[in-house]
Amino acid sequence: MPTFLSRIRVKQGCPFSLLLFGLFIDGLEKRLNALEGDTPPMLGQLVVHLFLYVDNLALMSHTPAGLQKQLDVLQVFCCECQENQGYCV
Repeated sequence: MPTFLSRIRVKQGCPFSLLLFGLFIDGLEKRLNALEGDTPPMLGQLVVHLFLYVDNLALMSHTPAGLQKQLDVLQVFCCECQENQGYCV
């Protein structure tokens, strides 16, 4: 994912924060869609492995192992996005 340097932060409630979150989370959704080895929950014909609302995220799986795979993907994704910030463990 391309990165850019910013010396200012987006304040809570700023409309721009929704756009940034959308851009950020799109990459995670693509990775979760490509995740193999677990069958995500279905809502009719719709695959539902995550719920997104404003700046919140909920992962869903039928099994603990499937949820752990999703959490592992989330951790790697977040670390890749913030590797220059020193936030990753």
